[in-house]
Amino acid sequence: MSDIQKAIKRVLDGDKPAVRKSIIIGVGGSGMKGVLSVKKWMENNLPNEAFRYLRFVGIDTTDIETSIEAQGGKYRFPSKQMFQEESRMLYLSSPTPPELSMDFLRDKYANDPAYDWLPNPDVYDISTRAGQGANQTRPLGRIAFFDNQEKIREALIKERDRLDELSNTPKYFQLLDVKEEDRKEEMISFEIKPGINKYYFQDKIEKGREFIALEPDAQARAILAPHSKSMIQIESFPQDEKGYHFAVNPSRFAGKTFNFKGVHVKRDGQISIFITCSIVGGTGNGMILDIAAMAKDIFKDHWPLPRIYGILVLPSAFKKVVYNRNARANAYAALKEFDYFMSGNSFKAKYPSGREVVVNDQIFDNGMLYLLDIENMAGNTLQGRDQVQELTGQFISTFVASTVGGAIEERMVNDSTRVSGYFPEAEGSKRKACFNSFGISRVVYPVEQMTNIGYKITANKLIENFVKEVSPRLLLETIGDLSKGLVRALRLNCLSLFEILYPDYQMDMDVEFKSWNLRMEAALAKNDPRGVLAIMDSVFRDYGPEESEKIKTNYLSRIQQRSRLEVEKFATILTEEIHKYMKDPNRGFHFAESILGLLLDKLDLYQKKYYQERVGLQRYSREDMQAAMEDVESSGAAFSKDTAKNFIKMQDFNFRQLVFESLLSSAENFIRDLKTSVFNIRNNEVLTIKEKVLGLQKTLEKEIQEEKFELIEKKNPLFFYLINPDEIDQFLHRYFYSRLSIEDMSNEVDFIHMDREDDAMQILTTHLIATRGLSILDKKADEIQDILNRTYPALLSLTPMEIKKALAEELEQSEDKLEVSESTQNKIEMESIRTKLFQLIYSRMSGVNFNTISIKSVLEEKKIPLKKLLEKLDTFSRPYISVEASGLDAMEYYRTVSNFPLNTYEDGDDDSKDQENDLPGRLDHYKKRSSIVPAISVENFEVPSICKPYEMISIGILLGVPIYKIQNIEDSMKDYHALMEERSHPLHCFNNPKLDAKYFPDPMRDLNYLNPARLWDGLLQFGILRQKDSVYEYDESLALNLKEMEAREGYKDQLLDLEKKILASGGYENMSASLLAQSIQALAMLAKLKDGSIVFRREISFIIADILDGDGTAERAKEKNLSKDAYIEKYLKPPKFQTPNDLVKFLSSLDGKVRSFLIADIKKTIANTKSNQLSGAPVSLPASKVNATILPSFKDKTAFYEYFEKKGSLEWQRLMKEEMVRKMSTHLGSYDFRMDYDPTLLDRKKITDYLNEMRDKLPDVVTWEVAVNNKIIK
Repeated sequence: MSDIQKAIKRVLDGDKPAVRKSIIIGVGGSGMKGVLSVKKWMENNLPNEAFRYLRFVGIDTTDIETSIEAQGGKYRFPSKQMFQEESRMLYLSSPTPPELSMDFLRDKYANDPAYDWLPNPDVYDISTRAGQGANQTRPLGRIAFFDNQEKIREALIKERDRLDELSNTPKYFQLLDVKEEDRKEEMISFEIKPGINKYYFQDKIEKGREFIALEPDAQARAILAPHSKSMIQIESFPQDEKGYHFAVNPSRFAGKTFNFKGVHVKRDGQISIFITCSIVGGTGNGMILDIAAMAKDIFKDHWPLPRIYGILVLPSAFKKVVYNRNARANAYAALKEFDYFMSGNSFKAKYPSGREVVVNDQIFDNGMLYLLDIENMAGNTLQGRDQVQELTGQFISTFVASTVGGAIEERMVNDSTRVSGYFPEAEGSKRKACFNSFGISRVVYPVEQMTNIGYKITANKLIENFVKEVSPRLLLETIGDLSKGLVRALRLNCLSLFEILYPDYQMDMDVEFKSWNLRMEAALAKNDPRGVLAIMDSVFRDYGPEESEKIKTNYLSRIQQRSRLEVEKFATILTEEIHKYMKDPNRGFHFAESILGLLLDKLDLYQKKYYQERVGLQRYSREDMQAAMEDVESSGAAFSKDTAKNFIKMQDFNFRQLVFESLLSSAENFIRDLKTSVFNIRNNEVLTIKEKVLGLQKTLEKEIQEEKFELIEKKNPLFFYLINPDEIDQFLHRYFYSRLSIEDMSNEVDFIHMDREDDAMQILTTHLIATRGLSILDKKADEIQDILNRTYPALLSLTPMEIKKALAEELEQSEDKLEVSESTQNKIEMESIRTKLFQLIYSRMSGVNFNTISIKSVLEEKKIPLKKLLEKLDTFSRPYISVEASGLDAMEYYRTVSNFPLNTYEDGDDDSKDQENDLPGRLDHYKKRSSIVPAISVENFEVPSICKPYEMISIGILLGVPIYKIQNIEDSMKDYHALMEERSHPLHCFNNPKLDAKYFPDPMRDLNYLNPARLWDGLLQFGILRQKDSVYEYDESLALNLKEMEAREGYKDQLLDLEKKILASGGYENMSASLLAQSIQALAMLAKLKDGSIVFRREISFIIADILDGDGTAERAKEKNLSKDAYIEKYLKPPKFQTPNDLVKFLSSLDGKVRSFLIADIKKTIANTKSNQLSGAPVSLPASKVNATILPSFKDKTAFYEYFEKKGSLEWQRLMKEEMVRKMSTHLGSYDFRMDYDPTLLDRKKITDYLNEMRDKLPDVVTWEVAVNNKIIK
């Protein structure tokens, strides 16, 4: 049983998720987005513990705060590299040097050996805007890497070491790719010491080794495993963070020794490294080769060696973003370099730190480099780079977080020869078929999505119960009056407020002047005018303005103290009542708000009443008092007793009014305080929570709409949802509406409690559910606690308010890095309410198991054959690349992952019969699969622990494609050669004369650039140029081919001169008849008949005759039972000219349609000539013209170089290359390079030595192709 089969069995037996130790690196903006897609895809499907085993790394030249691609992610940085490592991507900012300038580039180019690869800054346009990213310039991306190389290396080493520290036996999932070797047996002993009860087996062996079984001695067995008779598997012992151990009571066993015969092995999880980027930009495209080499170098002494994958996104994915000439040319330059370093050529780099990195043979191992395009082999097209990056995420997830990836890879190892061969086999210019591609798609009966919708709709219905319209009848009943309802509970009686504020006011008023009345009556009884006047004067003085103000202030102070107590009492009662309404689904938030509004109206009424009463108070004036006193004084003994008595009554009345004024003023203040209290209750108790609930309702409605759109309307080939709108409603009714009573659940809803949960663990659990999804609800309590401990280690000891603030700060940081705002706090609290509503709904869903819903049963209900579904899925999941696979040994893998077995039975050997199995029709029989190009391998994985019952996964992988077979890179190739000719935009990251990527073998085979100095030496070496009469001439065997090339090159010059004339005359549409005639003649559009007359070539003549015949030519031909061409030839007379002047006259009076046709044909021919990447005009010239061509000769190499620069076309260079390869191969086939003991065998060592000797003397592509042809490079 293989390692992967053992791993699958372990996972299935334990029914746990499966994960590989992995480092997933996104380089550049596009690469980072791809990694974020991986992370997002896996977050909902793996236990939190697993994310320590998945190290997400982003490397970019831009600042994280300005990176559009990086928005929405959570990051950690080298300064705190392990901070919240389970939830954050490591971001390595790698900007270009701050001192970047032309002087900087010139200095590095001329003087720094580490930068000997730079393009000449005085030749190429290299952006020098420091800190602005790589600006689609690959050398700038590599400069940024060189400047940050040590920082990146150090960070990746820490990630590697962190993975090495992690246990190979995690608690909540299975670790895949755990390798074992070097099995040993030895005796180990533990002396039990006082005070120590735990003893760890790992302490007895070196790091990197693990016990797999233990056999205790009799004493240890009797204590630890009395029922065991043989070796004990290590998993039988308890395990904690430090590893497996046994525990004993030290007080009982101190001094005793426990002995074990242990079996241990070198054991560790193999690390998978994924590196992804696009090849259109500058950052990822300029760094990825160095990063791949760095990864190999970092792990070169590591055991086990990692798997390193590369995923490159081709330019078609960026048509809507950066699909310009530079971007397309960048892509081809990158492919050229990848092709070189995948084909037996060593990668070498020396960095500014002095560190040297060398990777021999290939930068990625065979079968580990994938190319992704926007269109797949079935013609299905993704909608731009976002879906391509999502595809990357799904593919990496499949390899990293499931046994399926390992099983697929095991098969790929068996097919390794398919990714190491060179093609075409029968031709000399071969290229390595080492590139792969992939596709993946899911058909899903969207149980999880509909469940989410169900939760959200149910939560919305619960919210609706608490924000319903107010019932006027219930409102009036609740507010009540003096004898019932809220008014009675609050004692809101306008008249009784005085008694509330100052219960003894009436008694105090009655008592105040009682003594004065008695004294006055005594004085009057004595008929003592002086005594009466003295009493009056005392009263007048004691109740004067200042004294009265003091009395009023005293009253107000006394009332205020009681008022505060009454306001607090009022607020407590009202808050309790309002909370009851907010918790009552028959009332709710609007009701509570309306109640408070009515109270405010009533208090406003009271306040106005008190004010009116206060300003309406009447008093006797001081003048009236003084007049009474003067009357008594002036009357002497005859004073009026009634005047004296009335004086006391007047002052008593004034005092009572003073008390009333104090009471009314206090009542106004009291009402004002009550209104403030009502406002506070409305704002703090009602509106704050109401806004959150209404905000949540709005958010839920938007999400429900978006999720339904996602299921029904959005086109995504990566997800095919097996659903329609009616079926969504049926699902919701079956599992939610029919099971849940909104009325009953509403009675359990307490939004106040939900909003004010003050338990730290509850806050963190709520946040965890809000960020990780409903799957958290299904986890066990100890696992949730473990997740909390790992996710929020710094928050567990904080207060609830501190936790909320910290979570809000984290939310701000992940979105826009602003200061923590009130809206962000509200968002956190709103999500908390959502989660608690979901928890309530979840508690009512007991007994509902969505995993019992099978896509198979859904298909049966819909009467959809599984075969038909898989055929549709197959079109979406075929590898996303467009190739012409004939002549290759490529293999396409078709893999399905399901929760149930597929019928793959094939009936008989006749592939023409309809097969009853489930496989798509194109591959449902072995003969079909073997006859298709490329051949197809089929395998189905039935993996219940990976694939849910309501989904199926289809995966397509293409192995073994050379670049020249990829069909969507023609534009990139053309732009590359155009920019190479212009020498404007720098394309390559290797520009040293000894390693110049321009001269690397062309991945498309035909368009190779040759170094002119090496070409001169090679032509002389192999006698292709021979010295004759003091000049160098071509070998005669090449004369015919060279003359044809020279003739077409000369003809091309003529056409280009013609275009200049046309443009100078005002353009194609404004050509004169004579210039048009000249153009027709130059482009050989004419033919000469035997009688000497001139006509248009037959195909052109037919088109002109058709145009001149007007509409209906085809119909008239049909009437004659003739084809259209036969009709034209028989019945229509094509134009004929005796002299060139006749042609000019014809063109002068030409029909507009004929003229347009001729001009369009001329434009097309000239355009094709200009775009020809090889040489000359793409036409066949007469033999006489070819034979008349004179071949060039060269006085010396200087003359040769001059010819090379001006006329050395790529076709000419190809001919020279092929001739050198032919002659060199002939030389190597001689007996000088045969085995001494058997001359029929080639001596590959001699050939290798010879090629190494010639390597610096001949063009790179020559020695490389010869090495490939002789299988020196494999």
